[in-house]
Amino acid sequence: MVFMRILFTSNPLVGHVFPLLPLMYAARNAGHEVMVATGAELIPELRTRGFSTWTVGPSFADAATELQQSTTDPDAAPGTELARDAVFLFARPSVRRAHELIPRAASWGPDMVISEVLEFAGREVALSFGALPVTHGFGTHVPESARLARIILDHLSSQLGTPSRQHAFDTGIYVDPCPPSLQAGGLSSMETWLIRPGTGELPAGHELPQSILELPDRPVVYLTLGTVFNDPDLVRTVLDAIEDLPISIVVTTGPGADPALLGPRPSHVAVVEFVPQALVLPCASAVVSHTGSGTMLGALAAGVPQVCLPRGADQFANAERVRSAGAGVRLLPDEVSPERLRAAVQAVLHDQRYAQAAKALQVEIGAMPTAAEVLGDLVTLAGANTLTA
Repeated sequence: MVFMRILFTSNPLVGHVFPLLPLMYAARNAGHEVMVATGAELIPELRTRGFSTWTVGPSFADAATELQQSTTDPDAAPGTELARDAVFLFARPSVRRAHELIPRAASWGPDMVISEVLEFAGREVALSFGALPVTHGFGTHVPESARLARIILDHLSSQLGTPSRQHAFDTGIYVDPCPPSLQAGGLSSMETWLIRPGTGELPAGHELPQSILELPDRPVVYLTLGTVFNDPDLVRTVLDAIEDLPISIVVTTGPGADPALLGPRPSHVAVVEFVPQALVLPCASAVVSHTGSGTMLGALAAGVPQVCLPRGADQFANAERVRSAGAGVRLLPDEVSPERLRAAVQAVLHDQRYAQAAKALQVEIGAMPTAAEVLGDLVTLAGANTLTA
C-alpha cells in the first residue's frame, strides 16, 4: 500500500472543520500522515483528537472584526454586500493562510490537499507543488455559490500574483456529504464524489452528562443554535413556547455561553454548554436548530425530523431544502412566534409524514460511500497524479 502525506485546510469554524473529520480519521486509520491547517480557534479541538496541526491565517473573529469595520455603501447594487462579505471572511484570510502555508508545504511535501469549499489557500498549495487538489463541501449549495467562488479566486490570484485557478476549481473533485435528493444546483461543473455524512465523529472519553441521563422518559427534543449565530433570546423564546409539552428537552447554549443565561428551567429540561451531537441525536425524536449544515445532515443521518430556524449564512438554503423534502418545518426570522414554534414542534413530533421523509433521507445517506471508501479512491488517484506529474 502507498502511504501519503495528506494536508487538510479549513477556515477556523466548527461547521467547516467538522465535515472533514470522517476523511481525516479515515486517512489516519489507514496509516497516512495527516496534517491539518486552520486558524487558532479550532487547533485545541483538533489536537485533543490527536491530529497534527499548523496554526495559519487569522482567527475568524479577527476576520469578522475587519468586516464590521469596513464601510458599506447604502446605494450599493444588490449582491455587492454579499461579495464584500466573501472577500473579508474568506478571500483575505485565504491569502494570509497561503503566505504561511506555502513555505511549510514546500518542506513537508503533501501528496494531496483536501480543502473545505470556502478555504482557497490549500488549493494554491496543491497546484503550486503538484499535489492532488480536492474540494470538500459541508452542506447544500447556497445561491450564487459559483459567483462567490469566482470573486474569491480572482482576489487570490490578484493578491498572490499567481495564475487564475478558476478552471482547476470548476473542473476539480468535489467531495459532497449532501444526499443528491437534497442538494441544490450551484457547482454542477465539478466532478462530484459523494461521501456519507454521519451524526458526528465522537472524541474519546465523551459521554452524556448526568443531567441528560436523568431526564424523564419522554420524546426528546434537541434544541441547538450552533456556535456562530447562537442567540440566547431565541433559545429562551423556544423554551418558553414548548417546555410545558409532554417532552424532555436537551439544550446546548454553545461554547462559552453560560447555561444560567436561560434562567431556571423545569427538571425535564437539561441545559448544557456543549455535548457532541453524536451522543444526543440517537436519543432525539425531533431537532430544533439554526439548520447549520452539520446539524441538518447529522439529524437526517439519524432519521430525525427538524424545526428549522435559519439565522444566516447557508442556513436559509439548508432550511428550504429540508422543508421541500418534507423532513421538517421552516420558520423564517419574521415568522417566529411562540404559537408557531409550539405548532411546529408538535407537527414534527406527531405528523408521521415528517418522520417518514427524514427516514427516507436516512436510507439515502446510508447508501452513500463511506469515508474509507472515498479515501481509498482518492489515494489511488493521487498516486496516479504523482506518476504523471
